[in-house]
Amino acid sequence: MIRRVDDRHEDEAPDLATLQERLGHRFADQSLLRTSVTHRSWSHEAPGPEADNESLEFLGDAVLGFLLADRLFRRFPGLDEGRLSKHKALIERSSTLAEIAGELGLGSFLRLGRGERRGGGAHNVKILANALEAVLAAVFLDAGLEVTGRVLDGLIESRLSDLDPDNPIVDYKSALQELAQAHALGTPTYAVVDEQGPDHDKRFTVEALLEGRSLGQGGGFTKRGAQQVAAREGLHLLRRELEPGGCEEE
Repeated sequence: MIRRVDDRHEDEAPDLATLQERLGHRFADQSLLRTSVTHRSWSHEAPGPEADNESLEFLGDAVLGFLLADRLFRRFPGLDEGRLSKHKALIERSSTLAEIAGELGLGSFLRLGRGERRGGGAHNVKILANALEAVLAAVFLDAGLEVTGRVLDGLIESRLSDLDPDNPIVDYKSALQELAQAHALGTPTYAVVDEQGPDHDKRFTVEALLEGRSLGQGGGFTKRGAQQVAAREGLHLLRRELEPGGCEEE
């Protein structure tokens, strides 16, 4: 059976103008952004040459590493190399980058082959993490290091602000659960309290609950991302109550 070219990607990515708004950068070269969100599964199905984002991911990994090292060095000028490296590794690991990509809603903009999208590629941790690195590389090539730094700051500032020099926290859900269980308060749960937007660009509001009590709410373009924001709010609240002086307001 001959497949029509128009059928090769039944789930076209939304217009990338929305992604640029979320990044806070308008690309002079739109092809860079388009390539950064193009997975190899899309390229393999294209009838002609179509670049994927793997080379950009390679560059983005280096750009991200440098910018993270710079931010951490400036934030913690007296910290030794070992602890700086630990902070850096926690933020740039795939699971954390995928969380950040989820908060950005990057999955809905990915150009994925039909099989990859049907298989959940838009929520795949590795694909999301790699795509985020590729997007950062695209910004770097389009506008330089300073603009890339500003874009990155917008994506990770809340995580950097929460870092304790001796006790880095990236997974707020795990941190909240550990704190609650350490005080015999049970296990936090999460409930979606609102959904807005079309299916391809939906925003979720999630509430963190502990023994029926609301600890806070968070929003995001994936349920997982919204849960992390809600857990972050809950962690701040619970720390203030259980550990006086242990968590200052930002």
